[in-house]
Amino acid sequence: MKTILIFLTFVSFVATTQAQLKYPDTKKNDVKENYHGKEIVDPYRWLEDDNADDTKAWVEAQNKVTQGYLGNIPFRNKLKNRFTELFNYEKYGQPFKAGKYFMFYKNDGLQEQSILYIQNSLTGEPSVFIDPNKLSSDGTTSLSGIYISNDGKYCGYAISKGGSDWNEFFVKEVETGKELTDHLEWIKFSGMSWYKDGFFYSAYDAPTGEVLKGKNEFQKVFYHKLGTKQSEDKLIYENKANPEEIYGASVTDDEKYLLLYVMEGSARHNLLYYKDLQNGDKFIPLVDKFEATYTAVGNVGSDLFISTYKNAPNYSIEKWNLNEKKH
Repeated sequence: MKTILIFLTFVSFVATTQAQLKYPDTKKNDVKENYHGKEIVDPYRWLEDDNADDTKAWVEAQNKVTQGYLGNIPFRNKLKNRFTELFNYEKYGQPFKAGKYFMFYKNDGLQEQSILYIQNSLTGEPSVFIDPNKLSSDGTTSLSGIYISNDGKYCGYAISKGGSDWNEFFVKEVETGKELTDHLEWIKFSGMSWYKDGFFYSAYDAPTGEVLKGKNEFQKVFYHKLGTKQSEDKLIYENKANPEEIYGASVTDDEKYLLLYVMEGSARHNLLYYKDLQNGDKFIPLVDKFEATYTAVGNVGSDLFISTYKNAPNYSIEKWNLNEKKH
């Protein structure tokens, strides 16, 4: 009965409030574009400039209406307090190996971001390794990825500021927690793939003008050696003929081969190339047509195991021998 009364109170409140709501006027500009012979009307394009005074005033007016509505809900605080109570419990992530150590994520209950802990055994005493909540004073910087080196000595990690897709890379020693001098910028759509005393990654040239509005073009693959500046990184691959290609570089577990995944924008399909890191300088094509998704799941020597949905809607695992340069 109590639930029904709350529901009826809410319905009554919504009906009354909706009748009183008055949204701010949104101006329309006479903007028209012609795309492939079709006229596209875009009267609200002025809102794309998030730094314009008009846009800021519009957002402020919209927020005033929203907060005015939410602030008058009679049982809002009761709901807030109940949800807070329900979410306030310890949350643990699955432990994973980092060399001879173990790492895991833990949230005490209401922390904005879970903290990365480290311990020397499954029964050891955990200590904080990275606390994302302290990456910035306002809490808007997040930990967007961690990458343990193959020997377990280093932990590369990526941060994102203000929810941006742009990432910055840093490196810490796993055993000591010491922060190294390595700092890489203008990284997007990329992780770290460790090889020897460094790692492969993909990045763009530093954007000109407004960072969040620039077009992402001409991504490149680099190799970064620990202890060096990003400006000294070795260029591994680029394609000046196709500015929209996106690259993913991945080293096999035995560090024998470098795999290069090539995507076109948001397309699902990919190309796949490989390079012998011990005896080769050039990338050799394994897939040179955008016809399906191909993902390496491992290798045994020169045999590469590929997951694909080509001719297999539910995916299949195929074995390709790299010495034969075909599959």
